[in-house]
Amino acid sequence: MVLPCFDEEDDGVPPICLKNKNCPFNRENPYLAQNKYVLMFGNVGLPYFDKKRRLYQGIALIWTFVGFLFTIWGCLAIIPDEGIIRFSYWGWGGSYEGDLPPTDESYAEIYVGLTAFLAKSCTYNTNVAAMNCTTSVIDWADYEDTEGWSGTCAQGTQDFFFTALSSCVPMIFAMIGAMNRMRFKSDAPQQKILGCVTDTFGAISLAAALLTFENACYKSMSRDQFIEPVGLQDFAFSWIRGPGYWIYWVFCFSGGIVRAAIHWLTPLPGMGVGAFTFKLPTQGFGASAMLGAGAAVVGKSLEAANAALNLTNEAVNQTADMTRAAGAKIAEGVDMLDPRLGNATRAAGNLVDKSATASVNMVKKGVKGVGAAALSGANKVGQVVPHPLSFRERNKSSSSGVTNTEP
Repeated sequence: MVLPCFDEEDDGVPPICLKNKNCPFNRENPYLAQNKYVLMFGNVGLPYFDKKRRLYQGIALIWTFVGFLFTIWGCLAIIPDEGIIRFSYWGWGGSYEGDLPPTDESYAEIYVGLTAFLAKSCTYNTNVAAMNCTTSVIDWADYEDTEGWSGTCAQGTQDFFFTALSSCVPMIFAMIGAMNRMRFKSDAPQQKILGCVTDTFGAISLAAALLTFENACYKSMSRDQFIEPVGLQDFAFSWIRGPGYWIYWVFCFSGGIVRAAIHWLTPLPGMGVGAFTFKLPTQGFGASAMLGAGAAVVGKSLEAANAALNLTNEAVNQTADMTRAAGAKIAEGVDMLDPRLGNATRAAGNLVDKSATASVNMVKKGVKGVGAAALSGANKVGQVVPHPLSFRERNKSSSSGVTNTEP
């Protein structure tokens, strides 16, 4: 059994796109596959990363999978539940020093979630020497204070809500993209475009959203008092960033940067002109596409020539019929003068007619044969498919000093 990551028989094209050239993932799509600009884009990268695509795309795949698991942890903070907010909070404020709360004096804690925050206040009862604690989960939208801390942070969490979800779920498609680019047969211009564009802009937008969130919440967390009616107005807090916040920086943002870099550095199979160079390919994948497009044009031209020849042949046949009729009339007139001369005239006319018909048929068959061969070659070469060499054959060619060639 071959793992999906290493199955070179899988071309990565969804079944719905196999026969529809307008489908974005079809290898004959005129805009996303057989287009000189996307081939120039596919030529961006280094041949080294082409040969080592399994290694580096595998690194991107594993990093994305691990990051996906951790990002789920940070994304759980959107659930307004006490236990979940404690587990995946994005910020924490405490009125005490040290890692553990005091056991003999009053204190308060705040856990910042993405849709709500958890407030805990504990009062030390000197009569019974025990702590009386109250805990409440308060939705950001339902809480207002007079000094604006919750207002700015509430807006920051609401703005980041969609970003938290949109950064987590697309990781599934990022893993699929890495798996497709690991295989020589399934890599295509569409896969490189998706990987480069989505991961680059995704990482930039996530960084901007995280910085906006920090400005909205943490820069206003230096207040000495938390406002009523939570009951924490008598406590001074010290603040730290929570695990949810750091998870998105360490795993989600850095994973996007790693994937984007690997996608940019990995060209299409058989290609690679430079990390920041845009040029049309002269060999490999792109040359096959360009040659196929040219062959298809030649094939269509021959097909048109064949159709024109058919019309010409029909005209020749009509002319021959008219010539034969005229020849018969002439022969009849000659018969009146000399029967032997009339027979000779008819024999010469038949010979000319047969020779002309045979010549036209030979030319017609020749053009049909060339046209059929050209069309067959165009259909085979013209299809924009990844590098035709298998992984083992490609390594064999590379080790023998032959690279970036077409069979």
